[in-house]
Amino acid sequence: MAYSKEHARDILKEISNGPEKEYFEAIVNETLPQYYFNELQILLLYSDKLPRHILVDISHPDYPFMKCRGTAIIGIGLKLQGLIRDNIVEDQSVVDVVSKYRAHDWSFQKGSKGEYWTSRKEINLINRTLKTVTTHIKDKYGLEHDSDSIRKKFEDRLSEARKPWLVN
Repeated sequence: MAYSKEHARDILKEISNGPEKEYFEAIVNETLPQYYFNELQILLLYSDKLPRHILVDISHPDYPFMKCRGTAIIGIGLKLQGLIRDNIVEDQSVVDVVSKYRAHDWSFQKGSKGEYWTSRKEINLINRTLKTVTTHIKDKYGLEHDSDSIRKKFEDRLSEARKPWLVN
């Protein structure tokens, strides 16, 4: 694990709110598997839409929580990396799935902005990876999926992310 309970407790004294706080609380409370399970369930709720030939902005109702966006793809990769770093996922077959995701040559990384677009195959890779990892965590730790709570947390985060543009 990247942080001890004591270190996480010290960090919590400096953090007021947000996903980082939830992460460190999960370390202190020894609920890190549930934290990651919930986070991945939220990521699964991100939009699968592929708006073609337009750069999506705040006018799109799913913005910014869209799997086609480079920031979402990178964020998912970092969350998956965290699962391994924190020893939540140790099964080599699942680690290999995460490694394949992280090594993928994503379309958004090619060319200039707006020139290359995330493909349907890439959205499918994102969904397969998230489902594989969430199923593994659920089975390994005997976790339950609370869809109402996950949906509410997703909607709260979407609303918070859109606040700077005063769009809900």
